[in-house]
Amino acid sequence: MTLRLCGYSMARTSLVGTLLSFGIEVTQFAIPGRDPNLGDFLFNVCGTVLGSSLSRTALGPAVESVFSRCMRVLTRPESSLADHLALAAALMATAMFGLTGILLAPAFSRGTYFGGIDTNILQTSSAPLRLGGNTYPKDYFQGLIDNVRIYNRSLTRVCGS
Repeated sequence: MTLRLCGYSMARTSLVGTLLSFGIEVTQFAIPGRDPNLGDFLFNVCGTVLGSSLSRTALGPAVESVFSRCMRVLTRPESSLADHLALAAALMATAMFGLTGILLAPAFSRGTYFGGIDTNILQTSSAPLRLGGNTYPKDYFQGLIDNVRIYNRSLTRVCGS
C-alpha cells in the first residue's frame, strides 16, 4: 500500500511485493531450522494485492493523509524525537540480533550421545570399524571426537529384544 501511495502503479506494486515474498521464501532454504512455505508466499501476494487495492477505495485518501503526516515526522523529526527514534532503532536491532542467535541456535544440548551400532555387523563383518566416517572418500566427520568409550554390551534397549 505504501508503494501505491507513493505513486507506483498497482501492477508494479504487486510485482515488487511478489518478488520480495519469493525472495524471502527462497532464502529460507539456506537458513537452518527454517522451511519455505507455499502458503506463506500466496498469503503475502494476496496481502500485497489487497493493500494495493485498498489505496483505490474511499479509504485511500484518509490512509494517504495519515501516511504523509507520518512520513513528514519521520523524515524531518525534531532533535528530541530523532534521539528517541535512534535509541528505539538501536534497541530493536539489538533485540533482533539476540533473538536470532537464540532462536536459530543448534537444538542439541551439551552432553553424551550414544550411537547405535548393530553388534551382529561387528561380529560378522570383515570391514574396518570407522568412527566419525564411512567408506566414501572425504565423507568424514569434520569435528572433534573426544571421550570415546566402547562397551561390550548395549547401553540402551535394542528394538525387538
